[in-house]
Amino acid sequence: MKSILRIMTVAILAIAVLFAGAPQVLAAATFTLSSLSGQDGWDGGIVAGNPIGFAGNVSIVNTEAHIGSQSWHYAGGSSSPGAGTPFSPAVGSVGSPDQGGAGDRVIISFAFKAANPGDGSRINLHEGAVARDDRTGNNIYLEAVSATEVRVYMNRAIAAAPYFQEVTLGYVDAASWHVVELDTTYATTDPDDLTTWGLTTYKVDGVVLGTETPWAHWWRHKNSYTYAPGSGIKFASSFNDGSHAGFYVDDVSIRVIDSNTHATLAAYSTSFEATGDFPAIPDAPVSGEFSESFNQILIAFDADLYNPGGDTVADDVTNPANYLLFQPGPNTVFDTVECSTGLQPDDVQITINSVGYSNGGGGGPYEVTLNLNGGADLDEGDYRLLVCGTTSLVNQVGVPLNDAPGTDSAYDFSILAAAAGGAGAAAAGADTGGVEAGFALPATGFAPGVVTNLPAQPAELAYASTDLVLSIPSLDVETAIVGVPQGPDGWDVSWLGQQAGYLYGTAFPTWAGNTVITAHVGDANNNPGPFANLADLQHGDTIEIAAFGQTYVYEVRTTNSLRPTDMRAFASSEYDILTLITCEGFDARTGEYAARRVVTAELVEVR
Repeated sequence: MKSILRIMTVAILAIAVLFAGAPQVLAAATFTLSSLSGQDGWDGGIVAGNPIGFAGNVSIVNTEAHIGSQSWHYAGGSSSPGAGTPFSPAVGSVGSPDQGGAGDRVIISFAFKAANPGDGSRINLHEGAVARDDRTGNNIYLEAVSATEVRVYMNRAIAAAPYFQEVTLGYVDAASWHVVELDTTYATTDPDDLTTWGLTTYKVDGVVLGTETPWAHWWRHKNSYTYAPGSGIKFASSFNDGSHAGFYVDDVSIRVIDSNTHATLAAYSTSFEATGDFPAIPDAPVSGEFSESFNQILIAFDADLYNPGGDTVADDVTNPANYLLFQPGPNTVFDTVECSTGLQPDDVQITINSVGYSNGGGGGPYEVTLNLNGGADLDEGDYRLLVCGTTSLVNQVGVPLNDAPGTDSAYDFSILAAAAGGAGAAAAGADTGGVEAGFALPATGFAPGVVTNLPAQPAELAYASTDLVLSIPSLDVETAIVGVPQGPDGWDVSWLGQQAGYLYGTAFPTWAGNTVITAHVGDANNNPGPFANLADLQHGDTIEIAAFGQTYVYEVRTTNSLRPTDMRAFASSEYDILTLITCEGFDARTGEYAARRVVTAELVEVR
């Protein structure tokens, strides 16, 4: 049995671009310490059919950087809603499918830092119209309101004139770099439904601040202007004087996506650096068929990767979220296309527990070790590994994997021999906290689209009432917690209805240890269950338990799709952690759910 897979001589370069057709991508360029205007396709838009420059204090500098040594100091310039302000290079168009958008989803991100906290500087970002003469689509504003805070806000669409309204999303530390992400999806437009004119989820440093409909498309519609799809990014500043120092901007990217194929159509990114060198993976770390299983994969890069302290920063080489290992689900095909669009519902994710990195003291070799599957060898089956360049991994100056704007490296492989122990052996060796390893994760859903008639609940399976209440604010969930007895075959949660069930044998809620709580994805009456949207939870979202006159606040740390036999959900802990479980991936052929959504969270506050 091999505990670590290290194949450095495979004569195949498996850097695979899994797109529906080759995307339009703009490779990394080099920048000089001068005005950004005219460098790498940045201009002031188009007037009378010709590109123009943009004026103001808009220099590339080497005094501040998010990653690397250079950034863009955007200290002032035109505040025009049209041409004359900085436009990034154009990419493929994005907008509603019925309004001419080639893609219907766009992800824009950039890093920022206040240049002089508290000086009142204010800049904004919109999508730049295809014609490069106007702002359109989504928007975000940054304002240096005090010596300690930057206000992050946007203008959302409202039903009545003037059809827009300012909304504060939050405040961030003015002295630090932060990363903003705007993830916008466009539906087929309905003239009477403003939400169909775009829906943007706003994140700062990976934390969701809100989901809103930006004003621009709706406002144009209500004022009888022609729909304007976006293509690129348009920045603007509210000031152009010596008293406002503006913001430093770095690591700018835009990615246009087709939601039907989950693939990138066009993309651009830049870190404003003096070098365009990019990291790559010269040899496939894993490929083909293996007669022996393993629980680690080693990946060798040809350059040193960004590795800040800890393992939670978005671009950190040791962040497990920057790698995706998964198997095909009930439909037997890989549906996940790339990291930027995430794991697709039918695929089953294999946990990457931790990531080790060594750079040989700075001179190489540059090696990543993925620790998989709770330490247990992989089961027999087909697998795909994505090493994420579309979202994250960058070198020491911020240039992404496989060159800007970043491309995932994809590797398919198969395990021919099941790990010792046969079915369910993916959990072998995992500490299940006293829960018998032969159990399966509870079945928490009924066949959708039909009403299921339940028999009377046997007395020996009766649930114990408690005074505990489970709340998930981001999902608008609040439900009572009952105790579910552990029988010889596990837990029967058939009669939970709209309640949540604490599973006997795991830690009592709010006590030290791993508390496992389950609820239906859909109940017997064909109604959505409390955990119908559990898969929507993201890192940092809060879960609350009201108990004993106090509120215990937990923050989400991981969310995974696991096989029903994978018992890692019951791993013991000396700390107070919470594990939520529900069903997902209904297979009409078998009448069963193929996977379980498992969310773990840790206690961060008691109030």
